[in-house]
Amino acid sequence: MVDRWQNVIQQFGPGMGAALFDGEGNVLSWSSFAAAATGIPADQAIGRNACLLFQSNTAYLPLLRLFDGQENTAVFPVSAAEQPAHVVVGAVIPQGSKKDVGALFLDATLFSAATQEAFSWQRSKVISTMASGLTQALRGPLATAVGFLQLLARDLKHPYLSEAMREVTLISNLLDALVDTAIPTSLPTPQPTNIYAILSAALQLSHFQALRSGVAIEVEAEDRDTLVLCDAEQLMRSFHYVIQNALEAMTDGGILKVRQVSYFNRGWVEITFRDHGAGMDEQQRSLAGIPFWTTKAGHLGLGIAYATNVVHRYHGDLQLETQPAAGTQVLFKLPIYKG
Repeated sequence: MVDRWQNVIQQFGPGMGAALFDGEGNVLSWSSFAAAATGIPADQAIGRNACLLFQSNTAYLPLLRLFDGQENTAVFPVSAAEQPAHVVVGAVIPQGSKKDVGALFLDATLFSAATQEAFSWQRSKVISTMASGLTQALRGPLATAVGFLQLLARDLKHPYLSEAMREVTLISNLLDALVDTAIPTSLPTPQPTNIYAILSAALQLSHFQALRSGVAIEVEAEDRDTLVLCDAEQLMRSFHYVIQNALEAMTDGGILKVRQVSYFNRGWVEITFRDHGAGMDEQQRSLAGIPFWTTKAGHLGLGIAYATNVVHRYHGDLQLETQPAAGTQVLFKLPIYKG
C-alpha cells in the first residue's frame, strides 16, 4: 500500500503533496511538500500519530473524530513559515481488514486566480488517480451489500431494510459523482427534457430532508414546458446536491426559495436556489467549486463541483452569490432547446 501511495505522490506537481496514515492514525508515508507545509521532516513524522503532529484545535479534534470512526473526512489549514497549506484528510483506502487513510496537502497560495487553471489541471490528475482506485475498490462490496439487502427484503418487512437500501444507493451515487467530477468521461447522449420535471424530481427527493430541517420550500415557475438538451439524471442530481447544501446551511429552519424563469428571447432558462443560511465569506466562496473542499464535517465537498461540471457539459453556467450570515444563491443557466 505504501509503495502504491508513493507512486501517486510522484505524480503530484508543485504545490501539492500527500501523506498516508494507517487506521490508528500513525504516519506511513510523508512527502516533501507535507514536510514543508507542517515544518516537520519525514524522518520525524513517519511512525508518529497524526493527532500528535497536528495539535491545533482546528486539526486535532477533526482528526480524533476521523480515526475514532465518528467522521469520514477532516479538513483543516496548516501553516508553517515555509509553506502554508490546506489539508484534506479522509481518502479511505481498504487494505485487508484495515483502512489506510490518505491526506492531500494543497498549497494555500495556489487558490489565487492567477494560478487557478494550472492548479486545476494538477488537482484533476491527482483526484482522477485516487477516484479510479476508490471506485474499483468499493464497487464490489457495494454490489454484494445490495444483493444481500434484496434477499433479506424478500423475507423480512422491516423499515430498517429500506433505510439501508437508501444509504447504499446514496453511496453509489456519491461514487458516480466522484467519477463524473474527477475523471473526464464520455458524455451521455443528451435528450430534450422538461426542465421543470427535472427540478420537481430533485425537490421530491429532498422532501423529507426539508421536513426534518424545518425548511419550507417555495417554488415559482413561470413556464413549466421549457425544454433543455441534457442528461436528466445528471442534472437532477446537480439540483439535488445544491438543495441538500441549502437545507444543511439553514440550521434554524426557514424558507428555501426556488425560481425558474425562461427567457425565450435570450435563449436561456434560469433556475435559482436561494437560502437564508450561514453563507460564506469571500475565501470560502472562491473554494466552493473545488472537489474535496468543504466546511462541513463528514462531507466530501463534491456537490458544487459536480453541478458545475454537469452544467458546463451542456453549454450552461453556474453562478454562486453568498455573504456571511446572509445566505447563498446558486443560479443555473442553461440554453433552451428549440428543436
